Amino acid sequence: MSEREERRFVEIPRESVRLMAESTGLELSDEVAALLAEDVCYRLREATQNSSQFMKHTKRRKLTVEDFNRALRWSSVEAVCGYGSQEALPMRPAREGELYFPEDREVNLVELALATNIPKGCAETAVRVHVSYLDGKGNLAPQGSGKG
Repeated sequence: MSEREERRFVEIPRESVRLMAESTGLELSDEVAALLAEDVCYRLREATQNSSQFMKHTKRRKLTVEDFNRALRWSSVEAVCGYGSQEALPMRPAREGELYFPEDREVNLVELALATNIPKGCAETAVRVHVSYLDGKGNLAPQGSGKG
């Protein structure tokens, strides 16, 4: 068997990594693109394996977006994969090619920054401290009593 036939996982081509980098304005060499593609493939496999563990622990046979997001959060990665909603996202086509992306809502940052309306219902910030002793005697005074 050839090396290609032995592999049982998907690989992201270095050309795709280079294209993604160029879309953000970065130029990558072939070596860097190959290393990034390999790292991305590894991390995707790891997240997929972890998410399948969450699926198995809940005794389900269908992998959900929430399983994948839990696996990402468990790995200290921001969970951005998919949406838990059953509603379809409005998609917008790109000018060139057959590429579609979710339509973003435009936000006027100047108006948002200079807005004088403060959201109501915000709770006050509070800090609470509780002290426990290691010798077995706990702090028996009520918290916030001001005694001491």
